Amino acid sequence: MNRHSISALFLLIASIANGQSSLLWRIEGNNLKKPSYLFGTIHIIPQKDYFEPKGMVESLEKSELYVGELNLTDSSAIGIEMMSNMAMKNDTTLDMLLSPQDYKKLDSFFVSKMGMGIEMFKALKPILLSTMLLPMTSGEEVTSYEMELLKKANLKGIPMAGLESVSEQMSFIDQLPYSYQAKELMKVLEGDVKDDDLTVLIEAYKSQNIDQLADEIKKQTQSSIAMESILLNDRNKNWIPKIEDLIKKQSCFIAVGAGHLGGKEGVINLLKQKGYRLTPMR
Repeated sequence: MNRHSISALFLLIASIANGQSSLLWRIEGNNLKKPSYLFGTIHIIPQKDYFEPKGMVESLEKSELYVGELNLTDSSAIGIEMMSNMAMKNDTTLDMLLSPQDYKKLDSFFVSKMGMGIEMFKALKPILLSTMLLPMTSGEEVTSYEMELLKKANLKGIPMAGLESVSEQMSFIDQLPYSYQAKELMKVLEGDVKDDDLTVLIEAYKSQNIDQLADEIKKQTQSSIAMESILLNDRNKNWIPKIEDLIKKQSCFIAVGAGHLGGKEGVINLLKQKGYRLTPMR
């Protein structure tokens, strides 16, 4: 399995704040009554590499609301909404998108890992199948920053909110052609395993070297400008008015994929353009 590609998929093509190395930022100014905090996550990370940057827990515990990309508190509702958005439209199936040889390879993989073929999954959006590969093939225990933060928030009685719904998130994914998604799925399946590349990504995150992280992910995924715009920039712009509304009412701890933080169209710069002062907490 191409582990560095699937890791990059979970990181969602991070391209972060030029010359500033920090995963945690304080949001102030613009007549805010209390500071809020912005934190960059990795959605899935090997458990052995999970760490808590200095100030992360303290900033969460100071906050009145934990904000994620999705509100994870109602898992049953998320599951129902996810199920209704997982299938490709117009009765499209994977065997229409892949060559017979590639479809057979994918089928053999699922048989070997799950004891069942691809047939029952063939209507799912290929990008979702790509995300299934990591826990099926890595052989490592993984964890999620979002879920770890939710546990800590629950212990302190801090409620959670989301910046978008599952349907909204899927609407952006749907802008990626199924043919493109299928090609990326096969790249993940057929790629050479390069543990060194995965190690570089993880170490860049652990050292909070977000510039290096951005460079590595772009190099490893060879991501298109269109994909970056759809999955990052467009969503960032949609989030800004929602973030503003939330932080004006209370102190928030906002945790989103690290790829959304930096760059000209990243959340950090977009908030600065609105007049907020963002300070790296490192």
